[in-house]
Amino acid sequence: AYLVFFKLTYLITSVIILAAFWKLHKTYERQKDTCSLAVIFIPCVLASILLASEYAVLEMLWSFSQFLEGFAMVPQYIFCYRDRGTRDIGIILYVMSLGGYRVFYACNWIYKKVQMPQYSDIQSWTGGLIEIAFFCDYLLSMFSGASLLRALVLKVDEKINEFQDHVEMKVRGTSRHSLYAPVEQHRAGDLRQRRAAREDGACDV
Repeated sequence: AYLVFFKLTYLITSVIILAAFWKLHKTYERQKDTCSLAVIFIPCVLASILLASEYAVLEMLWSFSQFLEGFAMVPQYIFCYRDRGTRDIGIILYVMSLGGYRVFYACNWIYKKVQMPQYSDIQSWTGGLIEIAFFCDYLLSMFSGASLLRALVLKVDEKINEFQDHVEMKVRGTSRHSLYAPVEQHRAGDLRQRRAAREDGACDV
């Protein structure tokens, strides 16, 4: 019963989050959402093939899901790294909830390992350790302003995007960055004006 409740809660809250994304799509800041999903998917696919316990379709799909979960929050962390000056309570709660959820998973692994010394789950441990490392770095960045991963992650992300833009320019004669830049500049201006208006209103009060 607990597992069914847990899974249903996870699915329902995920749907609510997606609905919120759809409803608030006009506030989306594309220029900060630069993570390439292919760079996450491809290594996870290769790892699921090479590190699967057995070469069966279900086993490899399960391994893929475990590795992918370790990187699932990376696009959000990259967005947060590029948006350091903003302390949006919604984003903070979202990241804290998903990061904390994975930390509780790690506590469960430790408990199972203590109770059952033969217990081994390399795929879950690998994905979990990666996600917890990013989460701890996010907490460090949020509370102290320092970050061990920010410079490295953003540098890699920028190089990947430069390579993608170069390939797209060669193949299509244009790139996503050049298409979205004018729209995003307009949206950024609107957002700045709304924030300035709110701050002026707060000062008047």
